[in-house]
Amino acid sequence: PLGALDRKLRDHMQMEIKALHKRLGITILYVTHDQEEALAMSDRICLMNQGRIEQLGTPSDLYFRPRSEFVADFLGESNILSAEVSSAGTVRAEGGLLIHVQSTDGLASGRPVKIVVRPEAMRLLGNGDEADNTLSGTLTDRVFGGGVFRHFVSIEHGPVLLAKQFADRPAAVPDIGASVRLGWDAEQTVVLAQ
Repeated sequence: PLGALDRKLRDHMQMEIKALHKRLGITILYVTHDQEEALAMSDRICLMNQGRIEQLGTPSDLYFRPRSEFVADFLGESNILSAEVSSAGTVRAEGGLLIHVQSTDGLASGRPVKIVVRPEAMRLLGNGDEADNTLSGTLTDRVFGGGVFRHFVSIEHGPVLLAKQFADRPAAVPDIGASVRLGWDAEQTVVLAQ
């Protein structure tokens, strides 16, 4: 409903609708294809795929704990890798990468899974920086979006991964073509059974 408005007016109207909801204490059913709008305005989201409910929950649940690859891919940006369960708390991804995850409970060793890591969970590691999961690659591209850099990192035997970094330290941004290390924590890795 707000799609024809410019960005600032759309943001203002979203807040106005939320204020009306709070002040009037009524249920508002808002239908949109704009993912950011849905996340910003909702107490609960019913995400549908081909007429079926894919996931129902809070915006935070859908974003940080998607239950399917569709939800992970539809809301925001995601790094999605094919993997298989290696042992309790680890999976082996494309190219043999061993990745530590929060849990593989109920999943047998060798079972195919997908893992999801949000770009804002991944960070470029400096010398001496560590994380539960680290991998090396080449910075192939970078996009400046005002307050955030979007870094595209090509890893050997795998896809191009996206990492987001606040643009508060532009001097710390490596050159395109540089070798970089990416890191993220185990609890920021969502495992989706296939």
